[in-house]
Amino acid sequence: MTHVSNKKLGKEIFNKLFDQFIKSIEKAGKQGKFKYMAGELFTRTEKVMLAKRLAIIFLLAKEIPQHVITESLHVSPTTVSKLAMKIENNKYKATLNITGEYKKDILEQIEKFILIGMPPRYGRGHWKSWGRK
Repeated sequence: MTHVSNKKLGKEIFNKLFDQFIKSIEKAGKQGKFKYMAGELFTRTEKVMLAKRLAIIFLLAKEIPQHVITESLHVSPTTVSKLAMKIENNKYKATLNITGEYKKDILEQIEKFILIGMPPRYGRGHWKSWGRK
């Protein structure tokens, strides 16, 4: 879990800092430097947390069963169900509205990651027995 300071910022100060953060991200993105900026700003734990959150949101939108997401991404069922509830309440509209090749590429990469080590879908050794204990 990421560490958050116990010292709370005032709402106004937080909003100003967050707006500046977003402007910096947008500027870095326009210059093609966001990857480097994120690499410098975020810890490994934060990168994993954000990547998994995005993956869960897209997989839920693709109607992948929650237990498959839980097992594949090594996250708790509670995490997946909380994000599913937020999707139902339209909390991730902007994230889910990412269109075009970018979203398609994200989903393909997530699918490749999930399928690593799985038996082939067709032919010999296919998924017939997957999930049985």
